[in-house]
Formats: sequence, C-alpha cells, structure tokens
Amino acid sequence: MIARLAALCAFAQSEDDPLRQLRPGHPRIILLDSDLDRLRAATREIPQAKQLYAEFEKECDRLLSTPPVEYKLAGNRLSGQTRRALERITTLALMYRISGRDPWLRRAVMELNAAANFLDWNPGHFIDTAEMTHAFAIGYDWLFNALTPEERGWMRDALVGKGLAPGLAAYQGMSAQNEPGVARVAVAHEPAGRDAAPGPQSANRMAVARDSGWTRDRGYWNVVANAAMAMGALAVADEAKDEAAQILRDALQSIPHGLSNYTPDGAWPEGLYYWEYATRYACLLFSTLETTLGSDSGLSATHGLDRTGRFRIYLTGPSSRVFNFGDSPEELGAAPEMFWMARRYASPAYAWSEAKEVVRNPHDDSYDLVWLDRDFRPPQLPGWPLDAVFHAAGIATFRGSWEDPSASFLAVRGGDNKIPHTHLDLGNFVFDAGGVRWALDLGPDEPPPVASPGKPRPAGPRAVTELHNTITVDGENQDLRGEARIVRQEF
Repeated sequence: MIARLAALCAFAQSEDDPLRQLRPGHPRIILLDSDLDRLRAATREIPQAKQLYAEFEKECDRLLSTPPVEYKLAGNRLSGQTRRALERITTLALMYRISGRDPWLRRAVMELNAAANFLDWNPGHFIDTAEMTHAFAIGYDWLFNALTPEERGWMRDALVGKGLAPGLAAYQGMSAQNEPGVARVAVAHEPAGRDAAPGPQSANRMAVARDSGWTRDRGYWNVVANAAMAMGALAVADEAKDEAAQILRDALQSIPHGLSNYTPDGAWPEGLYYWEYATRYACLLFSTLETTLGSDSGLSATHGLDRTGRFRIYLTGPSSRVFNFGDSPEELGAAPEMFWMARRYASPAYAWSEAKEVVRNPHDDSYDLVWLDRDFRPPQLPGWPLDAVFHAAGIATFRGSWEDPSASFLAVRGGDNKIPHTHLDLGNFVFDAGGVRWALDLGPDEPPPVASPGKPRPAGPRAVTELHNTITVDGENQDLRGEARIVRQEF
C-alpha cells in the first residue's frame, strides 16, 4: 500500500517543478477570498455557524487584553505554547477576514511577532515545530494583503528559518537513510525573524537531522509533520521557491508512510485521539493542495480515507462519549475534518456528527466554521447499520439507536498490543445506557508518557491489564506482543 501511495506522489511530481500550478497571490491556503461571502451567509442562516461566530467574537475580544505566547518548555515539549498560538492565530485571522475588524488583525500580528522571536520552535520534538509552522502558514497567507512589507518579511523569515529549515534537515536524514553509503549531514540554521536571538539552541536543531524518524513513521507524527511542512512551503512558495519546492517533494514522498496506517475499513489502530490528530492534518493537507495547486493528485481517494469518518461515528456513543481505549479521553471535542470529509466523500452523516458536537459543546475551533457543511443528516438504515466491526483494528460496536441519547451502546476492543499508544487491554469494553457510562475506561495517564515516532511508548500506570474491563490471569499483564482477532460475528 505504501508503494501504491508513493507512486501517486511520484506521478504528482513527474514534472521538474512541483509548483508549476501554484495559484498566484494570497490568500490561497484552504480559504480563498471567493469563499468569504459563503461564510458570511452561513453565519446569518445556519444556527451552528451563527453560534460559532458568536463564540469566536467573544474569544477575539478577550484576546485583545491577553498577553501573547511565551517560550516555555514543559519537559522537552513546547506544545502548550504552539497549540495556543495556533488556536489564536487561526481564529483571529479568520475573524479579521470575515469582519475586517482592525483590532483583531493587530492582535494576530502581535501573536505572530511573539512566536517569531522564539529561540526556535523546538525541532528536537518536531511535532511542536510542525504546529507552529501550520500557525505561520495560516497567519502569513490569510493576512498577507493587510500586512506591511516589514511584517511580511519577518514572518517569512521565521517560517523559513524556524519551520522549513529544520524540516529540510529531517528530510535530508530520510534521503540519506534511503541511499546506502551516503553520509547524513546535520544542517543547523540560525533563528530567523525580527530581533531573533543567536543560536544557543543549535544543538536542538542539530538533533532534527540526526533523528528523522517521523519521516518514515507509520503514525500520526508523519501525517501531522508532513502536512504542516507542505502548508508552510506553499504559503511562501512565491518568495522562497527553492525551499518550498524541495519541501513539497519531500513531504509527498514521506506522507504515504503515515497514510498507510488507515486500515481498508477506515480504522486508525492507535485510537480516536490520534485518529483525530492525524485525520485533521490529512484533511488540511488535501485542502491546501487543492486550493494552491488545483488538485491533491488523488491522495484523498486512497486507502480507506473515504470510510474513516465512519470510524469516528461508530466509536462515539449516544451521549457523545467515545470508546476511549488506549490514550484517548472520553470527550474528544471538535473534529472539523468531519465537515470537510462530508463534502469530499458525499456523506451527510459525517457532517451530522460534527454539527451535533458544535451544538452540544461550542468550542473555539476556526476550521469548524471554515469547513461547515449545511447538508447534514443522521445515519440511515440500511447503509448505516446499528452495529459495526472494524476487523483490521479488532473493534466492534453495537447501539440501540442513532438519535436517542439514552440508547444503549457497547464497544469492544481486540487488536494488537504492539500498536503505539495502546494499553494492555485486549478484550476491554465500555457500556452506556440511559445517558450513563456504566462500564468505563480510565483513559490516558496525565500527563501521558512521552514517546518518539517509531519507538515503543513507555508504559504508564493506567496501561496495566487489571485496570481495564477484561480478564486477568494471576494478576499478570497481557503479553506485550499479544493479539486478539475478531474471527466471527453475528448481528
């Protein structure tokens, strides 16, 4: 399957210049100016869109008196700051584009300037660099026409120097490992951006070239990092063409590894939390390729992606609690990619799932408004039976109704204990009835143990077998190599 996906990407790069179809000017990533009238109409006509817009208005006004992000590591992670910056920048930039309110523009620029002046974007834990690159791709592209030449300059410098340069170093490591006898050369880049500090973090940047595991990882790191690198490259493709072209080539060569983690029936074996993370970034990549280059070259049509929204819906109980095996919490919140997939795969039930979540729990996720699809309908029999089995992931779910929040719900897990982010809980189940979860999973450790792409995750206290709804023998944990397959089903 990886070879088939890679062949698609190779076909997409068959011309020398992968940017040959680049849409000129800005904005061009995900949300074009021609889409804004549709969004404004939605905020007047669709209750969910009206509700989201009101929430975003309050959030933007609140941010006017809130300090911007700071460079603060928690252990080896910067994710608390990168995710905060990403949420703020996307919300402020979107609301400025819809409303034209200058204070929100200035506040977005303040946030971008603070992050541009970070020592680095923590490339040693590359997922942090990816998230900040995503934030700057949106900020730079969506606000481009309202920025001064000076602001464009330091934003572009930060995006290239702190985002794309470490990405190129990681891809260099991937290429060296693919070519026997070729030595990998670490490439250190000094921080870019206005008033940036010199290089005490250079050792952290050098680590990226030495550890490019995410470029070959079959998991969410690969999808998130490649999507963010491609978004950053396409944001500055006019001004940094050479770097952008190379990043795009490398990202399209690497991402088949991550996409191959989707099973043919659409499951993601690591669980719903990591499904959400990977699938959102996959949809961000597909949407970006479509709006900037005119096509995603068939990537969104491959390997169970058209069915993966079913995985989210079937593993969500009637009261919106999910089957939270492994490192997933019971409450996942937003999944705006369900709106995007509803339109792409002509599946109104995907949009129904996310529209219900917006009504139940308003949240600050700008992509819910960007991708909102007004054509949402609940799953209908017989195309959507009440019970389902995802054989490749070893998961079965059963429910009494699609629309009754008090209906019964049972979900059971088999699978493979060698999968990252799983617990030693083959046979585990949850059970809901009357709006109550009677048999539950404790969910992830807080904080979860740190894992690197392609490497086993250290076992946390909640991963042990006896803390799950399954059989234990003499109080022992299940075999780390254990597997449990669903071999027969009757509904």
